[in-house]
Amino acid sequence: MKHLGEHAIVIGASMGGLLAARALADFYTTVTVLERDAFPAADTARKGVPQGRHAHGLLARGSAVLEAFFPGYNAEVVAQGGGLIGDVANDVIWIGRNVRLASGKSDLGGLLASRPVLEGHLRRRLFALPNVCAIEHCSVRGLVADSAGTSVTGVRACVGGKPEETIHGDLVIDATGRGSSSYLRLSADAEAGNAP
Repeated sequence: MKHLGEHAIVIGASMGGLLAARALADFYTTVTVLERDAFPAADTARKGVPQGRHAHGLLARGSAVLEAFFPGYNAEVVAQGGGLIGDVANDVIWIGRNVRLASGKSDLGGLLASRPVLEGHLRRRLFALPNVCAIEHCSVRGLVADSAGTSVTGVRACVGGKPEETIHGDLVIDATGRGSSSYLRLSADAEAGNAP
């Protein structure tokens, strides 16, 4: 595979951030995942995860992607008592316009599990990769750019309550969701004359 750079940074360790880190691991020497919370020891809900206590299901494509990234993932979740595998067209009741739709056998296999179980298994498999690491209790304060303000070159972050530091990277992905303010923080810095 093509080597794209030395260091990629992913902000946020929910499902989107973990999967982004896994995709980047094939192309960057090191991938660092920055998470503001601490990872739970068991597969329990995390405070910063919306709908974390709701039942979740991976439809066929999502299940296949996780299986391609981490062979045996689906069977591992089921074997440890955390999920069920089923045919999403035959084993699930679908209702449209208040009418129950007909079921039928298909090759669309999905995985049903809680969000903490899906995320916990994914996190353990991801951080077992030799070039992926995580920094917990890491509060990202803003993005860092080159002197021209045309390329993001890292993040400003506080780790574990320590003074702010810069973590440099060739690529930064913000996977913190719709509440993200990294763009606004970069724009505010630029407007204040603090353009990195």
